[in-house]
Amino acid sequence: MRALLIINPKAGRRKNSPIPDIQDVFRKQEEFELEIHETTCQGCATKAARKAAKEGCELVIAAGGDGSIFEVSNGLVGSETALGVIPVGTENVLAREMGVPLVPRKAAEFMLRQPPRVIDTGRVGDQHFVCFAGIGFDAHVAHRLPGERKKRFGALAYILTSAEKIRPYHAVPRHLKLTLDGDTVEMDFWIMVISNIRSYGGRLIPAPEAIVDDGLLDVCVFPKANYLELMRQMAAMKSGKHTSLPGVRYFQAARIEVETDQPEELQLDGDAWPGKPPFLVEAVPRSLTVRF
Repeated sequence: MRALLIINPKAGRRKNSPIPDIQDVFRKQEEFELEIHETTCQGCATKAARKAAKEGCELVIAAGGDGSIFEVSNGLVGSETALGVIPVGTENVLAREMGVPLVPRKAAEFMLRQPPRVIDTGRVGDQHFVCFAGIGFDAHVAHRLPGERKKRFGALAYILTSAEKIRPYHAVPRHLKLTLDGDTVEMDFWIMVISNIRSYGGRLIPAPEAIVDDGLLDVCVFPKANYLELMRQMAAMKSGKHTSLPGVRYFQAARIEVETDQPEELQLDGDAWPGKPPFLVEAVPRSLTVRF
């Protein structure tokens, strides 16, 4: 059977390429013949994955961060080709959530031991996400995160950019209207995360009840708060206990319509994505085959 390794050579901050270790693991097994494709542009991974799936490739492996997984999975959704993950990115949220080892050799061995299974994705327009969509301050930061800063500082880059942008963003009142499977609620907010998995960057757990194959997305809305309350929200999110804090709202739905009174931005699986509200976010049950 065929396996295609799609690797972003610029992902993460590793000095050494993980390719030799991955190749060594595949040489020691007889199930898959490994091919390698290095990406050179945004969107290249999606095109390569889609082509491999159409040609009947049984396994496509995303070696990179959550952004690389996002691209590869968009090329595989709806096919029988399985997604594998070698985490070599900045945060590796999906890998941590799914118990994938963070060492490339061990991740490859782990992947080959896992039988294929099918999970849900979320969808905004024609784009699918595996982890989460964000609307509000986290998307605001994602759209203003300098690429060179991310490459140099990794996860710390998000903290630095957040510190620069939080005061002017937080000073503006923001109101949200959500229609969840036909039921409408309204509230003030500053961050909303729509999740397919429990976890988020920075080892946070905004969606403690999320299940990756239940046909639903989990929605957590954080109210505008003062500095001390913000710190409480972040601290409680480390253990997923933030849902009991005053003003925090938690929902589950398959179809989520989002309207805001400000021109909010969107991030998908941690990366800035174009679009303005209103947004329609939908769960797509059993749409992606994976080996993790």
